[in-house]
Amino acid sequence: MHKLILTFLFSTSIASAHCPVEMETQHGIYCADLSWNSGQSKVGGNFVDIDEVSPLLSNNPIPQKWLYSSLSLYIWEKGDSSHTLVELNDLNLFPYMEMAMNHSHSASHKFEYDEVTGSYRLSQWRMQEMSGCWSLRWTQDTSMDIDDSSSVLSQSQLLTNVTGYTNVSEEKNETMASFCTNGGGSGEHGSHHDHHHH
Repeated sequence: MHKLILTFLFSTSIASAHCPVEMETQHGIYCADLSWNSGQSKVGGNFVDIDEVSPLLSNNPIPQKWLYSSLSLYIWEKGDSSHTLVELNDLNLFPYMEMAMNHSHSASHKFEYDEVTGSYRLSQWRMQEMSGCWSLRWTQDTSMDIDDSSSVLSQSQLLTNVTGYTNVSEEKNETMASFCTNGGGSGEHGSHHDHHHH
């Protein structure tokens, strides 16, 4: 009986301590977690889900065959073992690429709060394969222009680097993950160029 009680208490302590990514804001400290959704393609000007799960790399030069990634972001107050989802005012999550040749840029995407699920959704993101590291960054600064390279990394915070693409080889995944660890996703940046297109 004592063993069962101890096991239960131990499991509870793990649950209450679970905080995949910590987000320190002006109003408190929160925890965040994300899950990748089905990828998307564009048909007749509309985005539709495909059978492959994100994250997806897209190098196809034909727009009708481009692949787009989608994810859901969940946020709760740190220490809340029930993980009750909250909405953070003015939260902006956006994709960012840091490249080996000292070029950095954001990418076209859609970010919105889903009142039904209590989570955020980032979608319509075409991740082109490059010599660099794709990451997700966040800010609550509504005045920040994500196209302004002089302020993006200084006024936003890293949520996570993106690795583990579902549509490339294990070797390619290891190469890209290695760059994120050793060359990109570090907060350093150089010149900027824009990849805002669908």
